[in-house]
Amino acid sequence: MTLEERSNLVLAFAQVLFVNGQATEQTVTAAEQLGRTLGLRAKVMPRWGNC
Repeated sequence: MTLEERSNLVLAFAQVLFVNGQATEQTVTAAEQLGRTLGLRAKVMPRWGNC
């Protein structure tokens, strides 16, 4: 799995959690943990609105 594929997987995972009602902090923590498991140094920074 390429770096881009692993990164996209982490982002998709976070999106699914958030859309399905997971609390923001729990979503961030879970996504960062998945990133570490996949060998990434992931830092998830949530944002709201059209920024």
